[in-house]
Amino acid sequence: MKVLIAEPLAEEGIARLEAEPEIEVDIILKQSPAELAKLIPAYHGLIVRSSTKVTPELLQAATNLKIVGRAGSGVDNIDLKACTAHGVVVVNTPGGNSVSVAELVIGMIIACSRKIASADRKLKQGIWAKKESKGRELNGKTLGIIGLGRIGQEVAIRARPFGMTVLGHDPFVGEGDLEKKGIQLVDFETLLAKSHFITLHVPRNDKTKYMIAKDQIAAMRDGAVVLNAARGGLIDEAALLAGLNSGKISAAGLDVYESEPEPLAELVCHDNVVATPHIGASTLEAQEQVGYYVAGFVADYLVRGVVQSAVNYPTVTAEEMRTLHPYLLVAERLGAFAAQVAVGRMHELVVTYLGDLTSTRYALLTDQVIAGGLRPFLSDADVNPINARALAEGRGLKITEATSSEACGFAGLVRVALTTENSTIEVEGAAVGEDRPPRLVTMNGLKIDAPLEGPTLFFRNDDVPGVIGRVGTYAGENGINIANFALRSDRQGGAIGVVQLDKQIAKQQRDELKQLLGIRFVRMVDLP
Repeated sequence: MKVLIAEPLAEEGIARLEAEPEIEVDIILKQSPAELAKLIPAYHGLIVRSSTKVTPELLQAATNLKIVGRAGSGVDNIDLKACTAHGVVVVNTPGGNSVSVAELVIGMIIACSRKIASADRKLKQGIWAKKESKGRELNGKTLGIIGLGRIGQEVAIRARPFGMTVLGHDPFVGEGDLEKKGIQLVDFETLLAKSHFITLHVPRNDKTKYMIAKDQIAAMRDGAVVLNAARGGLIDEAALLAGLNSGKISAAGLDVYESEPEPLAELVCHDNVVATPHIGASTLEAQEQVGYYVAGFVADYLVRGVVQSAVNYPTVTAEEMRTLHPYLLVAERLGAFAAQVAVGRMHELVVTYLGDLTSTRYALLTDQVIAGGLRPFLSDADVNPINARALAEGRGLKITEATSSEACGFAGLVRVALTTENSTIEVEGAAVGEDRPPRLVTMNGLKIDAPLEGPTLFFRNDDVPGVIGRVGTYAGENGINIANFALRSDRQGGAIGVVQLDKQIAKQQRDELKQLLGIRFVRMVDLP
């Protein structure tokens, strides 16, 4: 597996990747979009920071890409929808720089309240601006935090010892242990009206763009201080500048801007603005952590299939993966078997989990079932568990997941029912034996024991003597090696056969098998 590091990464991260024998690392920095597009086809993993844009155009060229690692928390430079459509996992490191960003915010709060930056500038110009630099204490003031993720909570923890009251707004969190951290949840309007200091800690998206604009500034306390060390574009900078000029906003602390690296000059040069060049995560400790973590997440996925800290796919721990791993192949190959045996266009897929699998993150297994079912028929797409659901939904395939408490006779069992325009096929699979290879254990309610591996011939036949012999004779006469032969009667005058071969057989041979006495239906199933 080849990994491209496209932006500076801490040595700890590089060493973490290079410690994996299965991974080859290249560090190629400062590439233009066109140059990166020429390089990317050779790589399975890509590690970026905030400058490199992962666009649909880049992904179109990234024919082998499996994962994008963002060394940091924000992913607005990565097209998540396009990554998912291309089957690319996106991981980030939201916790690695939380303390660094929180400390910068506290520093800005102090700098704004005590006018440190402007006093420093004037003194260096020979101006003794003591009266003009009169500030305010933090003690007894109210801090409003919009967005209570890791960074927002770290800011709250550090603000409390200054004697500040902390209000928080986040529609996606509950009270939980926030009260223990001294955070009072309020609605957005209340936070704006009561806070002396307002700091933003949310991602930038369609809902959060310009969440602080003219109307929100008008709703604030006179003399409020606004801070943003999250993402540019959360604040309407023209409205903020107008608020500063009018005195409605007494000061602002800004680390991020709508246009980087060339922010609005009139804003950053304002006497009451503390401005820094997107340095929230620029500490030695943060860079070491995010570099090490993102490298580990990329390596774990490429080498071990473990998904951690993903933003477009469910995360699974190494412990969960150990439980699920034997069933990943079961799920994929059941999907492939059912889809290739079925006749007609697929309409609905119902996946049911029994035994120990009822308490696992079985959605990951469902993604494998879908991918296995679609892959044989979508040669123009790189079908994998990341994009399988989106591809299925785009083709009108209804997906249903369920669990059952019924006894199954195995530690875990996966049941796949595929309905087409003609009929429904139901198959069950389990991981059986010492090495736990995938096995087909029932089909349409009939118990059968067959490996889910390699070229497989499926047929339906009359339940009469001589069928096995005729199939075996034909195989011998045509140089077809049979590795495993499983046959089961349905007690209604019919039977099914699942035959593992050493190679695919041609259409002509399948047609000739159909002509054998007693054979009703023949399908060749291609399993890995």
